[in-house]
Amino acid sequence: MMEFTLSKINLLILAIALFVIIAQFAFWMKDKVISDISANIAESTIRVVSSTVDTKALCDRHYIPFKRKYTLYDIIDFYYVVELRSEKTKDELSHIVVSIIERNEYLRKRDEATIMHSSARDLNAKVQIFSYLPEIGEPCPTERFVVDVRSAPSPLDMVVVVKETFKGEDYIYLVPCSSQVKGMCERNVMRVGCYIYRKRNEGSNCFDVDVSNCLSAPVPSCWGG
Repeated sequence: MMEFTLSKINLLILAIALFVIIAQFAFWMKDKVISDISANIAESTIRVVSSTVDTKALCDRHYIPFKRKYTLYDIIDFYYVVELRSEKTKDELSHIVVSIIERNEYLRKRDEATIMHSSARDLNAKVQIFSYLPEIGEPCPTERFVVDVRSAPSPLDMVVVVKETFKGEDYIYLVPCSSQVKGMCERNVMRVGCYIYRKRNEGSNCFDVDVSNCLSAPVPSCWGG
């Protein structure tokens, strides 16, 4: 009887040990897959921006779509946000950083949230990032913006990359928008063109701007008056 009881206990210990090993492996696999997904999002975004800079065209435009979620093993959903950040280099060009953050952690911790993956690159162009907040309703120049692909009321699931060569210098504009709202991406790009026109008091062939509407429309406070 004692041997039978010990045998049962040993089997139970073995089963528990196997469960722990399998659970640890499953968690490791989940973290590995999420890390790979995050790296792919960040690095593919950087590649699109970089290739837009490198094109010989004086004006160019590319669209970067972001999936609202990734599903792992058909049971686990990975939700994320994309942080875009630019910094000036010593020669007044730009260093761009794209970071992927797990969405729930970002909503809880904001700037202290753990970055899943980050990709960075020096660009031979001046980069201007724009934010878009529903309460403002206009693209606003900024050095950092977090693109939330599940934001309400309209998910920001697209970034438009616009290249402009102006007086021999290359400029890159990153403009967030929602593909779910008809015409938003085109409108946001047009409003960025209006912002540039007001800033320079000069038009650009890279933006389809109605100058009269641009000058008569209210100026968002984030444009600097």
